[in-house]
Amino acid sequence: LNAYLYIPWNSCHSEDSKRAWVKGELIQYVQICSKEPNFAKICLEFDRRL
Repeated sequence: LNAYLYIPWNSCHSEDSKRAWVKGELIQYVQICSKEPNFAKICLEFDRRL
């Protein structure tokens, strides 16, 4: 079960849609993290959740 309600990677969405979604998530993290170590930490957490 996907606790974070992310789009399953094996869904029928196009590869471009999947890449755009990941890019959008990372842009949000850049906007909310004021320090680089915080951004790096949240990116690692995001990667584990995928």
